[in-house]
Amino acid sequence: MAARMGERGREYVRINFLITRQTRDYLSVWYSLENKGKNVMEL
Repeated sequence: MAARMGERGREYVRINFLITRQTRDYLSVWYSLENKGKNVMEL
């Protein structure tokens, strides 16, 4: 059970807090500002 909790915790941090996620979100904001009316691109 502890190992599974650790795996899930690492995955949650990877998805929500790593620099790659922050960079993707930042670029998505700029893309949406530059391309009004278009969907946000998927990185």
